[in-house]
Amino acid sequence: MNRRVVGWIIGLLVAGLLAAPGVWVVGENTRTTAELERESTLLMANYVPKCGDQELGEGDVCLGGGDEAKSRTEYNETVTPEKLAAKYRTRRLGGYALIGVGALVALVVVLAMARAAIRPRRAPVTSAPRSVASGSATFAAVPGRAVPIIALGVTALLITGSAGTAVWYLGGGPEARAAAENTWAVGRCLHQVDGPTAAPTGSPSATDRLADDKRKTFELIGCDASDAQAKITAVVDVTAAQETQAVGRCPDDTDDVHWVAPADRSEQIACVRRLAAPHPGDPGGGQGQLVTGDCVSVIRANSTTAPNDRIVETPCATKGWFATVTGVVRGTPASDPPCPAGTLSRVLHPVKTGMVACLGQGDGGNIAGPGECLKSLKDAWVPIERVDCGTQTFMFKVVGFAGADGTCEDGDPVALGGYDRRLCGYGWYGGERSDYY
Repeated sequence: MNRRVVGWIIGLLVAGLLAAPGVWVVGENTRTTAELERESTLLMANYVPKCGDQELGEGDVCLGGGDEAKSRTEYNETVTPEKLAAKYRTRRLGGYALIGVGALVALVVVLAMARAAIRPRRAPVTSAPRSVASGSATFAAVPGRAVPIIALGVTALLITGSAGTAVWYLGGGPEARAAAENTWAVGRCLHQVDGPTAAPTGSPSATDRLADDKRKTFELIGCDASDAQAKITAVVDVTAAQETQAVGRCPDDTDDVHWVAPADRSEQIACVRRLAAPHPGDPGGGQGQLVTGDCVSVIRANSTTAPNDRIVETPCATKGWFATVTGVVRGTPASDPPCPAGTLSRVLHPVKTGMVACLGQGDGGNIAGPGECLKSLKDAWVPIERVDCGTQTFMFKVVGFAGADGTCEDGDPVALGGYDRRLCGYGWYGGERSDYY
């Protein structure tokens, strides 16, 4: 084989070896806005701050410098959708550079082929009808050289392009895009196709709602479809031991949470916002994240008491709820968290680790403060109903809260569900102090 032809083939192979990885790099680092938002959400949700080799829990401080909150904040700033987009953009530029160099090499080779095809080859002859004089020798043009050379160049370019396309397919290509169409990601919309449509009865906790959701089936659908019901706002990785904490990573305006369990990945939950009202995730709506303005009930452990931290969100439009959330702050009930004025109790947030829900009376809550009365403690279900102190019945009048040691300056200490401290008070009947409550 002619050495020049061998050179052309080698040049085209080099061009393909440069361009094909470039195509792969560009394909692997191309993300839609929804994909960037989903990746950012997952990175933030799954980040675990560390001090050396030790994991930092909520509120922990590293003796080597920094704390859990600061580490998490600094990390979150590095994985925002904008920062991720800049990272992938830089990688794509590298891929484009490889493609450009490969294309340049291919262009040089093709131009060399074209030049050789256009310039006729001359060979000495003894006689020919189209001969011309050139010095002392006579030459004639050899016809038919251009067609094979051009065919070789086109074939080589097709082979190079096919190689690049093959690498693109291996790196994802349209199959990856098709798979993305079936992926639960931020910005995608859902439609329920099977399972119960009514919410669990009573005052279900976040874990109760997740358990109920396993009986439902959803399909991805275009957000402009007439039967689209909700849009995914976040996707969070979760294990069975972290179900409650996973719900706490959803945005504050989350209306519902749904299970995502593809066979090729660990279980996840999708936080969704309904496309139309009513929005139970809005303050007072009764579902979603527990936020300021929501109403809560106390989960009854038995007929008389309930754990202080067992609260569940309840629609404010219903009757008999225990308290309104006056604020959500970092801390623990024992750390004297900075709750706003009007707070009567501080309890652990039901789904957000390291956070406290500040509870107040709001517009109709049963939680009581000093000077108010509760229905007789001996014959009522928890939470105890707040009543008018002038009522002609036996009741318990609250005069204050017990100190850190659990004792009262006046009255008897009483532990009731929903309160972070013991209540101090005594029996009350007909506007006077009584020994019976």
